[in-house]
Amino acid sequence: MGQKRRIESLQSDSVYGAPPCRSSEVEKAVLACANRRGPKGHPAIAKKDNPERFPIRSAQRFNPDEWRDSAMKEALAITVIMAFFLSFNWMKSDPIEDLLYEDFIQLLGFSDETSFQVMKWVDPIRYKIIYRNGTPSSEIVDKVHNALQDFSRYSGVPVRLSGEQEIPNFKVMFNRPNGRFNTFNTPDHIGRDRRDRATCYAMVDDGLDYRKGIQAMMIVLPNNNDKQAIKCLEHELMHAFGFWQHVPWREEYSTTLSLGLRSHAVKVTPADVLWIKALYSPEIVPGADKSQIKAVARRTIDRVYREATSSDAPINWR
Repeated sequence: MGQKRRIESLQSDSVYGAPPCRSSEVEKAVLACANRRGPKGHPAIAKKDNPERFPIRSAQRFNPDEWRDSAMKEALAITVIMAFFLSFNWMKSDPIEDLLYEDFIQLLGFSDETSFQVMKWVDPIRYKIIYRNGTPSSEIVDKVHNALQDFSRYSGVPVRLSGEQEIPNFKVMFNRPNGRFNTFNTPDHIGRDRRDRATCYAMVDDGLDYRKGIQAMMIVLPNNNDKQAIKCLEHELMHAFGFWQHVPWREEYSTTLSLGLRSHAVKVTPADVLWIKALYSPEIVPGADKSQIKAVARRTIDRVYREATSSDAPINWR
């Protein structure tokens, strides 16, 4: 009796002219009734008004295998499309990487028709600090020691303090400058020896066979101006490690070797470290000229740049 009442309640669910559901089994009655209904599960309202407008569709059985195959095909298509766009973006040249390469070539002295050769250290560095016409503060001297160890880490060149009985191949001289001019803002056209009036400068022993690497080097810093000595120190160390030219100031990144004393960075920057690692890569051989260096320099900068940017941590180029 109870089952009969439940069936009758389903049969009475015929509104707006929807045909009643008839079944001898309660479990099948709901499905049968649903198959007799209009779109979105509503009763077949349209049957009363316009039966042809909304034809009654039979219920489709859900097939999990077909759904899974379809989902996998869609996922594969999306993956292929994403891989295409990612590869396209990867092949596009990075503006910062291009500038790093251009500046690298200029810093080595190959930006114009010059007879420069690649100069880099091959032998371990034995350095000595020399004082003339006075002694700088101990803070500046400590900065010299620390900076040389940093450059050793970046380049892979061993650096140590020279012993008393050894002949150093790298000298750091603190001296009182002869004039008020400095290397950074003394115009090249002035007919004087710039070193006579320079606050800071680097000197290399010219005329050597640079295929054997740099053999002797000296940088000069002021002993009466700590602030100036700090500004000069790592700039001159970049020169001493093989970067003989300067580059224009860039919005994209900063460097200790940008033109102008006020614009260059005081401490080595990510761009400086990248250039040091590139120069001291095995592919860049000492003594190479412009014709030998350009192609290999591009590959080296590309590789070092990818290594620097491969980590998740962003690089602060400024």
